[in-house]
Amino acid sequence: MGFWKMTFLVLFCLSGVLACASKTVPKEPLQSLTSELPKYLRQPLIIPDWFEQFNDPILQGLINEAVEQNPDWHAIAARLTASTALASIDGRLPNLDLNVDNQRSDNNGTVSDTASIGLRLSWEIDLWGRLAQQRAANVWSAKASAADAQWARFSLSANVSKAWLTVLANHQQFLLNQQRQQNLQQSLELVEDGFSQGTREALDLYSARAELASGSANLHRVERAFKQSQYQLSRLLGRYPGDAINTGSKMPSVAALPPSQLSSILLERRPDVRAAQFNLAAQQARRKLAQKNRLPVFSLTAQTGYASDTLANAVDGKTPFWSALGNVTAPLFRGKALAAESERQASLYRAAVADFKSAALNAFQDALNTLNNEQTLYQEWRGAQQAATISEQAEQQALERYLSGLENFNTWLQSQRTAFDRKINVLELQATLLQNRVDLHLALGGHIPRENTTNVP
Repeated sequence: MGFWKMTFLVLFCLSGVLACASKTVPKEPLQSLTSELPKYLRQPLIIPDWFEQFNDPILQGLINEAVEQNPDWHAIAARLTASTALASIDGRLPNLDLNVDNQRSDNNGTVSDTASIGLRLSWEIDLWGRLAQQRAANVWSAKASAADAQWARFSLSANVSKAWLTVLANHQQFLLNQQRQQNLQQSLELVEDGFSQGTREALDLYSARAELASGSANLHRVERAFKQSQYQLSRLLGRYPGDAINTGSKMPSVAALPPSQLSSILLERRPDVRAAQFNLAAQQARRKLAQKNRLPVFSLTAQTGYASDTLANAVDGKTPFWSALGNVTAPLFRGKALAAESERQASLYRAAVADFKSAALNAFQDALNTLNNEQTLYQEWRGAQQAATISEQAEQQALERYLSGLENFNTWLQSQRTAFDRKINVLELQATLLQNRVDLHLALGGHIPRENTTNVP
């Protein structure tokens, strides 16, 4: 009976102390920074979701596969689980342990046995909020880990998308090179027929053969790049690099994006910026914890149970006992260790502030770079399309003039090269433009819902 009375009495008394002593978690250090931004940077931003533009079900399946199979992502998810488990620990709660002791002692030849069984309740009274700061640091660290995991997943999806675009672009280049080899073979046969009939010179024949050999070497180079891009994508998917990848899709079409301005909402949605923000809050809690570690610690200990000369008699419950103890521990001298730790945490806090500002600036730089690239790349791609169309017309005109004897073979050959190179340039710029849109999505921290934004004039 004494055991239960003592236990519930201590729990009831200390629960009130805990409620009074608990501290709130620090506020998120974000509003003060965004409020100082120029007005035009606080305007909402509308950028269509990059994935909606692609409309590629194969890409969606690849992203899902990467999330399920990528080992690097699995490691990040496991670390997040570990961080979350640590954050669930609350040091302000009491510790209740079951103690079973059985010992023998010898005092000048007199042997005595003692045994006890009981419950021991210990509780540190968090008068200064020291334990609350420790818990706050763990909670903020878990939030930072969650934001890091979200950023890693965003990055994984973006990397899979860019790798997929590279595979498609390299596959298209491979097909274009195969077509060029067929055209060069036909050109060689045409020159060979003319040479056998005495209407073409030997120089034309040598030039045609050299161009065919050069095209063959270039075809093998493009094929190697195509396979390497497949290997890279397989690695991101968690597959064996030699596994085949379906390349039946075509390059996604390109449409112009409406002009937009950068918005400070970027700071509130990019996971890497949020992670830096949460790390700052966690370090702020650690700094306060280091300061509070220099204050006295108040704790209560209560124990109740049964004791006897043997463990069997103690279990019978014939000899009850209880005890209660209040304890105060104040640090006096630890070789300046507490002061040094306080200074260390203060320095780490200043570093976390700088890291947070750096993350915010990097976020704006990424967004500005990708937005600027979007505008210039789109115009460059449109110009390259026009140049490719004109070059095809010039190639056809050069062929007709060569067959009519008005131009030499090298003129026709050069027009073929120019037309082919400009087709490749269009394809490369299209892939670069689409990959930049993936980077833009990543820089903005994800898709912005249409209903929560307004157009920027």
